[in-house]
Amino acid sequence: MPVIRSDDLLIINRARTPRNGSIVLASLVGEFLVKTLVINQFGNFLTAENPIYKPIKIEDGMDFEVFGVCTSVIHCFK
Repeated sequence: MPVIRSDDLLIINRARTPRNGSIVLASLVGEFLVKTLVINQFGNFLTAENPIYKPIKIEDGMDFEVFGVCTSVIHCFK
């Protein structure tokens, strides 16, 4: 998957099942996020490519929903 930059267009497939390593469009506490879904023995996490952002652990009872999986990125140059 190519790097996603500001102003890029994402193609989101709502029919695809998110898997470990999928880039997903999700809602967390009412805020939309585009993150990589990581599923491992320690739980489910949303991670960013930028290392300054810490992984977010998805806990039971969180206001969290995955809307779909990113399948393509269209770079928009200005």
